[in-house]
Amino acid sequence: MKRTQYLILGLLFMLPFYSFAQKKQKKQKIQKIENTKKTQKAEVAIPKDWVNIQDLDPTIRLDIRYATDNNFTKTQLYDCPACYFRTVVASSIVKVHKDLQAQGFGGLKMFDCYRPAPYQLRLWQKVPDARFVTPPKKGSMHSRGGAADLTVVDKNGAELDMGTPFDSFDKKSYQTCT
Repeated sequence: MKRTQYLILGLLFMLPFYSFAQKKQKKQKIQKIENTKKTQKAEVAIPKDWVNIQDLDPTIRLDIRYATDNNFTKTQLYDCPACYFRTVVASSIVKVHKDLQAQGFGGLKMFDCYRPAPYQLRLWQKVPDARFVTPPKKGSMHSRGGAADLTVVDKNGAELDMGTPFDSFDKKSYQTCT
């Protein structure tokens, strides 16, 4: 009987030290996860035959919102604010930009361009709604270098009214809305 009592007393005596060690270990683990999140960058490779739109025309304005916290998620999803497309898509965008400038507009302003798969997953994790974000397993046109979120700006760079602001998630933003 005494042996059991000593064992229980020993465990009770050690419990505060065990609890302190557990808390310290948990705190270190949380800190390690937070540090990993801060430094973690997505492994992204730009296909060889793709181009940065500003290499073709530096007058195209960029406001790559997912490379900042100025988007509906309120978090930075992209690690860099570049704008890449397949060459044929980029050439078409430059043509439209120049046509708009010839008509007296300032041209195009890009909000989102090529979206590598890791970024598509990050976006889907924030908005798992296929009406607005393509499921990562399916892959989006952004991930294929064939889609852009953009607007038209006047000569002073002010955005024209397009019916809804960027990142609007209401019925006006549905693909089927006309």
